[in-house]
Amino acid sequence: MAFDAARGRMVMFGGRSGSVQLRDTWEWDGTRWLQRFPANAPSGRNQHAMAYDAARQCVVLHGGSGIGPVGSSDTWEWHGSDWAQRATPHVTPAQANHALFFDAARNQVVMFGVVDQIWGYDGIDWSPIAPGTAPSPRSGSAMCDDPQRGEVVLFGGAASSSTYGDTWTWGGQRWSKKTPGTAPSPRSGHALAFDPVRGTAVLFGGYFYGGPHFDETWIWDGASWQQMQTANRPSARVGAGLAWHAPSQHVVLFGGGRSQTMFQDTWTWDGVGWTQLTPASSPPARSSAAMSAMGQEVVLFGGFTRTTSPNTGTYLDDTWRWDGSNWSQLHLSVRPSARSAGSTYDASRGRMLVLGGYPTPSSASVGEDVWAFDGTNWSPLSTPTTPLVRSSACLAYDSRRREVVMYGGTRSSSQDDTWVLGAAGTQGTFGVGCPGSSGTPGLQVAPESLPEPGGAVVVGIVNLPQPLAAMVMGFSNTTTGVQALPMALAPFGMPGCDLLVATDAAVLVLGSAGAGRWTLPLPAAAAMVGIEFYYQAFAYDPPANVAGFVTSAGGSCRIGY
Repeated sequence: MAFDAARGRMVMFGGRSGSVQLRDTWEWDGTRWLQRFPANAPSGRNQHAMAYDAARQCVVLHGGSGIGPVGSSDTWEWHGSDWAQRATPHVTPAQANHALFFDAARNQVVMFGVVDQIWGYDGIDWSPIAPGTAPSPRSGSAMCDDPQRGEVVLFGGAASSSTYGDTWTWGGQRWSKKTPGTAPSPRSGHALAFDPVRGTAVLFGGYFYGGPHFDETWIWDGASWQQMQTANRPSARVGAGLAWHAPSQHVVLFGGGRSQTMFQDTWTWDGVGWTQLTPASSPPARSSAAMSAMGQEVVLFGGFTRTTSPNTGTYLDDTWRWDGSNWSQLHLSVRPSARSAGSTYDASRGRMLVLGGYPTPSSASVGEDVWAFDGTNWSPLSTPTTPLVRSSACLAYDSRRREVVMYGGTRSSSQDDTWVLGAAGTQGTFGVGCPGSSGTPGLQVAPESLPEPGGAVVVGIVNLPQPLAAMVMGFSNTTTGVQALPMALAPFGMPGCDLLVATDAAVLVLGSAGAGRWTLPLPAAAAMVGIEFYYQAFAYDPPANVAGFVTSAGGSCRIGY
């Protein structure tokens, strides 16, 4: 079936009744079914696909089963009174049980076939649509954000017996393969972190499947790779932790492993060379720990350490913090289960995120879970959709789009899917209001409030003494102009009241029965994601004070998903 928008009717064709392939045409007008008797019609069939073509104002039918051994590839159009077959110069492969829809951006009907083929129909011909390119299925890749060029960088990885040495960038919608003249040799299990002072991504270590481990250092400047020749450097290894430490302006490396050897050494990279440090305390030796920059510190979680037996080991669940000179352990009762997992720092949430992972050499992945660390505590992060359980996926925070990007990893085999965790939309309150003749005005986030692009922020104002209030809005809750916030309003005739938000804009709110409602529609633009603003209600209350207004607490909103 397909809805014919030009005629306001649902159109149904064919189907199967027992072993009979039907070829009847019916329309539903909202009240009753009407059988149509066109002079021409497709042959009887089922599992065909239909879609309304808004550009040409007709219903398009394609393919189906019951015609031949593998389906059909014919195309028909319904114009309200008769079916017309279209003889296109190019014909799709025979299809059944496929999908058809109208793509308004292309002005084409698009077909997605049962063999992963995509075709577009423009009313004259069918033509293949090539999907965007992406890295091949793999795990053990390394990925980091490049904030200076507004993209995420991925290098290498492995799948089965193949090891890769390709470079890719993610620009928010699609992957782009880079072709630098010189690049690191194929490898997996290497580490990658961005150095914002020198504007380069730093890569260290890794290994070739069935071959050597590497002790090389490479830097990526957005266009080319350069190997850094350093006499003093960490030994060859795989699974080292690598992260930027902002206060020291150095990249920090910890641990990793090679064969049966596990390391617990700490090194820093200053853009020219490596320096080994001797902290008073260090995490136990391990490989493949989750390690991320987090504000002014670096946080490390979990990982894997070998035991005396060559084929066994222990997965860890401890949390450590690096302050630039020493490691310190955080003893937390609530934490993710022991694992090696991908991680990144999500600046939009102010949290380090850990996704899935691998707990023991012989078991499946730990689960489709995401954990968040706020600098003090771990807590599960609930999302409506989570990538399927996997290990060895790589994560990076895309700072330009304020999103976390995940690529690949291993389930029963290497994966090639890309997932994005959008910035969270939040609303809350802060500070206190001042009482008036009906108590203190309050702010209540409405259940239908949706602080995301294309949605609307909806806030109720309660305890209004009069059916009139002003909602003041601004992009700061620390300053307004040159004045620090909160600012006492007693000099303006409002004793006991404070201004809590910047006065960038204001709007009148009309209420009734002691309550009002403020709605702020948000543009459907991705650039809105991550924007934060603040608001405060000024309720009209002449008896309360000389100014005739009392205030609510402040409200905060971050636009996200």
